[in-house]
Amino acid sequence: MLSYRSIDEHKTLTACPYCQRPLGAVRYGVSWTPTQARILDALKRGPNEGYTARELARIIYHDENKWGRVSDQMHRIRKRMKASDWEIARRHVGRNGKWYVLGRRG
Repeated sequence: MLSYRSIDEHKTLTACPYCQRPLGAVRYGVSWTPTQARILDALKRGPNEGYTARELARIIYHDENKWGRVSDQMHRIRKRMKASDWEIARRHVGRNGKWYVLGRRG
């Protein structure tokens, strides 16, 4: 199986370098769906304290009431990131919900 861990996380690959098969959005050595890639990009560009699920829903879906979808996606993203050196941590849980932060594992 091909590993993308050695590839710079900022480099965009559109096809497998070996078989030329089209790839999904690759971030942090893992291939993502378009929605998951948008969530990761928002977290990377976001503030150091992170975003709540409602804030991410407003950014991704343009409707903060779809925060449940963001929570579901976060569960999938966190599960798939276990194979990389990156993680999405929950900084704290407050009145406004969980705050998600992207950072290196360790």
